[in-house]
Amino acid sequence: MENDVSGLSRRDALRKAGTVLGAVAAGELLAAAALPAIAQAESAIFGPLHHVGIVVAPNYDDAKAKLAAGLGVDWYPPRVDTLTLRLENGHVGTYTDRVLLSRSGPPYLELLDAVPGTFFNAVPPYVVAELGYVVGPDNLATASAMLTDAGMPLVGTIATEPQTIPVGVAWHRISPGFLIELLAFDPVASMT
Repeated sequence: MENDVSGLSRRDALRKAGTVLGAVAAGELLAAAALPAIAQAESAIFGPLHHVGIVVAPNYDDAKAKLAAGLGVDWYPPRVDTLTLRLENGHVGTYTDRVLLSRSGPPYLELLDAVPGTFFNAVPPYVVAELGYVVGPDNLATASAMLTDAGMPLVGTIATEPQTIPVGVAWHRISPGFLIELLAFDPVASMT
């Protein structure tokens, strides 16, 4: 899909993005329009858009089934992870989340179960929550610092002691309910 959105209104850009699965294309448009430093650079650090994450509550399984039946989305098996995260206020907690990733991509479509008490608490439900980039383990701290310096604070990472840099993943807030996720490793590699 063409990334030039300079002459498009928001409505035309969304119409160009398509229907429900257009959320992936809309993520590309959002990246190009709202995050020019990342989208235009597509540097060795950030690379292309990896996925668009959508928090689905309360009918996660229903959304999965409808996208599969109605639009032919083929999913990797769901992954359930229990992570110990450090949030931006310093709170460390253990959270369990369920993640579903489309087989087609990049960019992939990612469905996330709402996780109360975190930045993935879907209010309102069906929130396009994140744009994800695989930056690699050697670039995670640098990419995270770049986003922080650009006014997008770090809101969560895997908790370690002592915590001096993000570990494994770094979520940065663009605005309330909208994040950039930086990944040290491509999750597709661990899907079966």
